[in-house]
Amino acid sequence: MPSAEPTPPIDHDALSRSLSEAPYTRTLGLRVETIEEGRVRVALPFAEGNSNPGGVLHGGVAASLLAIGSRAVARTVLPTDSGPWTLGQLQVNYLSAAKEEDVFAEARLQRRGRALCFVETKVVTGDDRAIAAATAVVRARTRQGAARGAKREPSVGGGRVGQGGALSSSEALQSLA
Repeated sequence: MPSAEPTPPIDHDALSRSLSEAPYTRTLGLRVETIEEGRVRVALPFAEGNSNPGGVLHGGVAASLLAIGSRAVARTVLPTDSGPWTLGQLQVNYLSAAKEEDVFAEARLQRRGRALCFVETKVVTGDDRAIAAATAVVRARTRQGAARGAKREPSVGGGRVGQGGALSSSEALQSLA
């Protein structure tokens, strides 16, 4: 029978390698700058391929940075054996445009439960001008959750947790305990 003790959160160097070597982040050109427990900062140098005509950062790229930063923060605090880590929610607000300039995603943990992390992430320019901001709920599949198997109740969104559906309110509250 497996140990009830969770594994420690991922080593920061291992997380940095994981982010740097992922095909999508390599395609974007993302660079990891800082990883600390509950905080992550990544850089995205300007690239025409990430921009709309006129050199303005594409909104989907900004949203990707917000999502990547949010998931990375969850990985700094949740056990390594708790993955995969999925976004249960990502609320994006576009605030300004970045034109032909590098941008940075800065993510920080707001609250952590057993399987959920609430994260605040922002995309800023080099002079700290806000481009986009997001709040995210990142869900990890824990051994405890895996043991419950397919007997989960349908979520409020009509899907099943881990299969693209939203968390039921009772599951969200329970994960914070």
